[in-house]
Amino acid sequence: MITRRLAWLGAGLLLATSAGAQEPVLGSVAITWDEIVALPTGSGGRARQVMRLPTATLDELEMHVTWLPAGQTSHPPHTHPNEEVIVVREGTLEAFQNGKLTRVGPGSILFMASNQPHNVVNVGEGTAVYHVINWLSPGMLKTRAATSPQDAVKAFYRDWSQATATRGAEGYASFFAEDALLLPPNAAPVSGRAAIRDWQERSQKDATYRTPPSGVSEDELQVSGGFVIYRSTLKGERVPKAGGEPEPFEDKYFDVLRRKADGGYEFTRRMWSSNLAR
Repeated sequence: MITRRLAWLGAGLLLATSAGAQEPVLGSVAITWDEIVALPTGSGGRARQVMRLPTATLDELEMHVTWLPAGQTSHPPHTHPNEEVIVVREGTLEAFQNGKLTRVGPGSILFMASNQPHNVVNVGEGTAVYHVINWLSPGMLKTRAATSPQDAVKAFYRDWSQATATRGAEGYASFFAEDALLLPPNAAPVSGRAAIRDWQERSQKDATYRTPPSGVSEDELQVSGGFVIYRSTLKGERVPKAGGEPEPFEDKYFDVLRRKADGGYEFTRRMWSSNLAR
């Protein structure tokens, strides 16, 4: 019964509270912590969606639980129209809220206001665990749908580029899923967000050239359910740091993005080829 009930919640198949309802509407329900942790899980950081359904007064009520390893960031500071509540169960978080930093521990509550930048960082020694509650007030679902998935994906890449430029390897890796896989050309696969951060840091440190780009083209953008296929081509020059003639380069990227519980995206796979790869 436990597994079945949570499956209904996750799939949005709870019975409507009235016989004439067009959409499944969430009725009263109790979910124990044992039921949540009994679901299949991976290692390290993870998020587990508990429900995502309309209610009698909301377009959508979404709840999930996040396990955030020590030193990790939930995501880059971002905004969204819907309001959000975070309830800390275990660990110590540093919350960024509209320019202000606040340290909170077990039992603390964070309210993230509409369209104000926010995120959290685990500043404790162990994994932090917290509940996240999001809701869409009446009419917000239509407003969110008005932004096309294609525009959301393009905004994702703009934000990622800015985070990489301002925060280096940490900003680069923060847009990857905890279980993401990076496949650099002529190199071993890099598995997991922490390893991707370390790889990017080493790559920047060991690089013997600069790569000022001259342009990027979008070759393919397909959105299917909660996943995105994105192919692009980056062109520019590879300029030796020690001096010498620059060489033109052309890198072709193939990315798989996954939609997160908060409506944003994250990399799950990123691979590329280069005409100058060695």
